[in-house]
Amino acid sequence: MPFHVMVSAEERMKNLMNKPIVATLATITPEGYPHQVPLWVVEHEDKLYFSTYKSSKKARNLSDNAQVGLSVVDPSGMPYFSIFGEAAIRTKDEVDSRGNTHSLVG
Repeated sequence: MPFHVMVSAEERMKNLMNKPIVATLATITPEGYPHQVPLWVVEHEDKLYFSTYKSSKKARNLSDNAQVGLSVVDPSGMPYFSIFGEAAIRTKDEVDSRGNTHSLVG
């Protein structure tokens, strides 16, 4: 008889984010169009982090409009999740002072 364990959506998301995986981030351009890019994401203390250059299109979009969407698909095909909300831009120094994420990303 199979044994099934119920896992919350939050636990599934955290389990998936603990794998080396590429996510798709959607930001909004000044013209109101979605701009989607693949990127690496790190979860730390219930927050998601990614890095980018200040001059990148996604950073410029976030400066104008903090609304984002993020989708992650397990390479095996399932599970997947999509979330949306508002992002905050942090400099490397601000992130270091909040928890030294260098140890998370190598």
